[in-house]
Amino acid sequence: MTDLNHESIRAKVRKFIQKYSKKDNIEDNQNLFEMSFANSLFAMQLILFIENEFELAVASEDIGMDNFDTIDKICSFIQSKIEAA
Repeated sequence: MTDLNHESIRAKVRKFIQKYSKKDNIEDNQNLFEMSFANSLFAMQLILFIENEFELAVASEDIGMDNFDTIDKICSFIQSKIEAA
């Protein structure tokens, strides 16, 4: 995981979100759940993606809008988990 920096994390997250949203113009601070594609199924897919792609455990107390409603917040969450490991 040492080869991951903020920009490589952002690129992976953006690619995953674009795959499910079919939108190329999502802003990093745009609320994903206020858009038409994000729902509870997407949230679970996102958590599985984070756990598999970055080899992190997402605890139940981590799940919430504070960590997952924008690309910026998702990247910050992942970065903080990597740094804590």
